[in-house]
Amino acid sequence: MSDPDQSTSPSTHALSEPGQDNPKGDVGHTSSLPLLLGYSGLLPMAAILLGQWLWPLYSDQLLYLATLYVGAIFAFLGGIQWGLTLQLTAACGGREAQRLLVSVLPALVTVIALVIPQAFGCLLLGLGLWALLAFEWLNRGSLRHPTWYLPLRINLTVLLSGSLAAALSLA
Repeated sequence: MSDPDQSTSPSTHALSEPGQDNPKGDVGHTSSLPLLLGYSGLLPMAAILLGQWLWPLYSDQLLYLATLYVGAIFAFLGGIQWGLTLQLTAACGGREAQRLLVSVLPALVTVIALVIPQAFGCLLLGLGLWALLAFEWLNRGSLRHPTWYLPLRINLTVLLSGSLAAALSLA
């Protein structure tokens, strides 16, 4: 007979079954590294905003840099969807194709956002971040995610899209 506490080790808390909440709330047991890395990813946007405020002459170039940076993050988030597809099984009823399609769209949208007028590119990326978050939210029960993932995604989407809007307003 196994010890019931063995199944609740911190390493198993990082994932919960699809559609189930972890009763012990593994966010507190999760390494703070994902949070640190996620929130530190906002530092370049803070630097861009500061640069726009201090050197308004370079505001358009800094806005392009902000668009490029947000696009890189958006493409990274698409890559996460590709990786999550590896967890899907044949029992998921064709969700693999949908998630794979969603996984490549952010990179394509980013390229478009970088070649169209900056205001439209910023809008396209901001909407893309929110659309991808909506997709993840609607499909949250189909995969095992760390419990910290969606709350972090929501916070970072709010802050990143808000930073991009602020950069656009300063340009």
